[in-house]
Amino acid sequence: MRKTRRTLPYELGLDYYPDPREELFSEIGCRLILLQDLEYIIGFTAKVVFAKNEIEAKKAILNEDPKTLGQLLTILRKNVKIEENFDENLKRTLKARNLFVHKFSIMFDLHAEDGIRNAIRFLSETMDDLEEVTNVMKTLGISFGKTQGTIDPQLESNWREYGDLNHLEKRYAPAVSKIFKKQS
Repeated sequence: MRKTRRTLPYELGLDYYPDPREELFSEIGCRLILLQDLEYIIGFTAKVVFAKNEIEAKKAILNEDPKTLGQLLTILRKNVKIEENFDENLKRTLKARNLFVHKFSIMFDLHAEDGIRNAIRFLSETMDDLEEVTNVMKTLGISFGKTQGTIDPQLESNWREYGDLNHLEKRYAPAVSKIFKKQS
């Protein structure tokens, strides 16, 4: 695992929450929402952005698609070659997601201070990859919308002013735009 923005080794009670359990459950809740957002974005990207044509994209949106995150990431790995380490980020994100969803309470003793500390450390250490993959997926959607002329000007203006659109365009758009040039 990589060192993250937090100072490690992690010390309980030094973050926003003096109660370690409160901090842990806050981190779990945030992670769950971020992973749900990522799965939605990846599903959209796999269905729409990389669809062969408009009709296929519409069918994919209208049909309930039970693909797992792993299956969606496989589709993305075939189409998205942004930076050398992006594929590794995808793999680490999927592995961390699966551990979080399927084995988190088994991996960590959530009744002991050490277990809580290790659980929070795991969530913190895997955040950078999750954030990186999410940012690339958001940028794919933005770039696709711009090439199709479907970005709502008001949404773009608000996202630019109050969100992270400027950062996404500066950091990720140059690499992502190459993908759409190849497809044209």
